[in-house]
Amino acid sequence: MLLAAMLALGAPKVTRQHLFDIQRSKNANVVRYDLSLDRAGRYRLRGPLDVYWVLLEEDGRREELRPLERRLAYGYKILPGATRDSLPVQLVAVKSRRITIRNRGEGFHPEVAVAGEPSVLTLVRVATKERGPIPKVLHVDLHGKSIETGRPTFERLIPDG
Repeated sequence: MLLAAMLALGAPKVTRQHLFDIQRSKNANVVRYDLSLDRAGRYRLRGPLDVYWVLLEEDGRREELRPLERRLAYGYKILPGATRDSLPVQLVAVKSRRITIRNRGEGFHPEVAVAGEPSVLTLVRVATKERGPIPKVLHVDLHGKSIETGRPTFERLIPDG
């Protein structure tokens, strides 16, 4: 009954806009980051990012992240300064960079400094060495597209220790 009433009233429809993926050196599976949008094209205030596995190594199906994966590797936190057109976030996988998901009129884009140049983030690649249940991160590669010139940007981050 409640569902029928919500449908009749036009309950908010959620759509998703793909932002970027994290690829790993371990296999072809990726972690996908999508922005959840309401009918008006604004990001959802609760749970704005939909983060999940795409199991390309198998059949390409979606699989939810486990709580430990969110906390230690692929989660995010919203930083202060959010507006309806700008959502600053910090990824667990790239703690050293602030990513601002910004609406520039043609949709939202994840913006970050890549090699000092303001860029739209297109891909994160993580190289690891498998050693027990928690792999050691060797490096993280940021791939982007310059906001000013449109040329590809790249930077390799080496973790401390």
